[in-house]
Amino acid sequence: MKKPLNMDKYAIKINRLRNERGWSVYRLSQESGIPEQSISKWIYGSATITLPLLEQICEAFGITLADFFAEGALIELTPEKKTLHDDWHSLSENEQSAILAVIKSYKDGR
Repeated sequence: MKKPLNMDKYAIKINRLRNERGWSVYRLSQESGIPEQSISKWIYGSATITLPLLEQICEAFGITLADFFAEGALIELTPEKKTLHDDWHSLSENEQSAILAVIKSYKDGR
């Protein structure tokens, strides 16, 4: 069963992200694959959003769920950053440690 989220603050954030991009509700619908009517209902408080649908919204905005829930500035997830993120999470802890060591050695060598 999909659990609805408290939409008050989430609707505000979705609207802010949409407005920052200059997107209409229609554009967000097209980018996310979610019906325009559903998005309007969330924004105007007559319905609640579920986590899977919020994930679709975040993907449309190019951000992660963690970015959405974070307080403060968001970092847009470009295709390159998304690839890096996905690749990073496919590595073992040892592989991640090795990559961090290489990055640190490059930064220390400047």
